[in-house]
Amino acid sequence: MHLVHLHSCFQQGNGTLKDKANQRFEIPVNENIYGGMTKDELSEAQEKELHLAQHDKAVEQAKDQKNALESYVYEMRNKVQPQLDDFVSL
Repeated sequence: MHLVHLHSCFQQGNGTLKDKANQRFEIPVNENIYGGMTKDELSEAQEKELHLAQHDKAVEQAKDQKNALESYVYEMRNKVQPQLDDFVSL
């Protein structure tokens, strides 16, 4: 049970506010969340999230490595191309 304190005011005819009353009520609160996840489901979802995050990291690293390789290939092509122009005909 949780104790809730309510304080209310009402407006008088002349526009001023006047305290009406202070009341305390005990309101039962149920901590069950409908539609929520059980502890096992939450644990499983957290494990899946970790796995997906690791997969995302691996994909990002692979993409970075491919970009680095592509940059290297173009850099080497640009270095070698002037030396080999005499041997290449288009």
